[in-house]
Amino acid sequence: LSLRRRRLVSQLVKQQLQQQTSAAASSSSSHTWTAQLKLLQADVTTPGLSSPEPWRAFGLNPGCDLAACIEVVEHLELDAVEALGHSVLGGLGPKIAVFTTPNWEYNEVLRQVLGAGVVWPGRPGRDGKPLRHGDHKFEWTRAEFRAWATGLAQQHGYSVEFEDIGRAIREEEALLQLQQQQQQGTADAAGGGINQSADGSG
Repeated sequence: LSLRRRRLVSQLVKQQLQQQTSAAASSSSSHTWTAQLKLLQADVTTPGLSSPEPWRAFGLNPGCDLAACIEVVEHLELDAVEALGHSVLGGLGPKIAVFTTPNWEYNEVLRQVLGAGVVWPGRPGRDGKPLRHGDHKFEWTRAEFRAWATGLAQQHGYSVEFEDIGRAIREEEALLQLQQQQQQGTADAAGGGINQSADGSG
């Protein structure tokens, strides 16, 4: 995981533990919490993992506190994404599941910021332009991600919430600001050239 992803997972886990601690404090004045960590290597896109029994066979009890899939789904083919969702919610059955994925709409902002000199390594996207990462199989729009997550949650009896991550989350505003900055820079450059011609310097 990248540093940003590790921080996000750490914040989510910390938030969950704080909620549990607060709930415990309200019911008991003294309580000791211990964290249990189990590592499992398995192909969670296997259809058979969409029910609790295989997880119990691995020694894991479905109904864990938190499952986090941070920037994972876009690296899988769509049929594997479907299997992953059912494995996590239907098989593992966490109290909270967190899925994040980069939204396709933001690509144009990145292209403007990074410039034409940056080569994007991904396969062609829906607009024919390369995706932002060489291993990305797709990049969903916000609407597509919401539709997938909402449908998955409904199938497994979960409620669902959505939250944008980061500071520049409104692409149209960001592109407008970039355009204004570019126009201002062009105007400043043209003005500088006029002044130089007028005073004879340069």
